[in-house]
Amino acid sequence: MSVIERFAPFVMGDGKMTIRELIDQENAVRESMELFPCISPLKKNAITVKFLKKQNLTLDDVPVEGDIVTLFYRISLAPGGVVKTIDKTTVSMKNTALFLKVLDLFDANILGIDVIFEHDITKDYTDQKCIF
Repeated sequence: MSVIERFAPFVMGDGKMTIRELIDQENAVRESMELFPCISPLKKNAITVKFLKKQNLTLDDVPVEGDIVTLFYRISLAPGGVVKTIDKTTVSMKNTALFLKVLDLFDANILGIDVIFEHDITKDYTDQKCIF
């Protein structure tokens, strides 16, 4: 079993660079790591500008060090979203059992399951809302 968490595209402020520069820096890292096309580049398009405006930000603003600036409203890889691998030993035993049951229902050897937890995957699904 492999577990990943997805995040909307974002940059983290360093107190020096503009959002535009942070986007360029992150895209350079992604390119140097040869992550394209699996991980898309962060965008500086009209949609990003509009989303930043809703946060009272522009591409020329300099976020405070450590501040996370979300660049798009959807948690998806296409607009530049990010994935993080989760240590499967931290997943609740009840959740793991449920995932294996779903796998059995489909009589599959391999299956991708998307789940949104109200809190997080380390807490039992019976103690929180979740959507499959």
